[in-house]
Amino acid sequence: MSEIFIRQATARDLNHILGHRRSMFEAMGERDSASLDAMARVSENYFRSALENGTYRAWLAEASQGHVVGGGGVVISA
Repeated sequence: MSEIFIRQATARDLNHILGHRRSMFEAMGERDSASLDAMARVSENYFRSALENGTYRAWLAEASQGHVVGGGGVVISA
């Protein structure tokens, strides 16, 4: 089994974050591709901005070859 490394996500990781978000909705039973695509479009601007201004922090788990195998995030608000 390969070692797992945890690192903080940046806006460059947006595709991973959006992919995880889509998978979460699919796991909850959402199957409508148009709805999932719309969610991704709307979420992209929010998460890009929030990652850059610090109101969303995320971490990705990577295998030794750099393959992202998981992640998590938190919204930070006052």
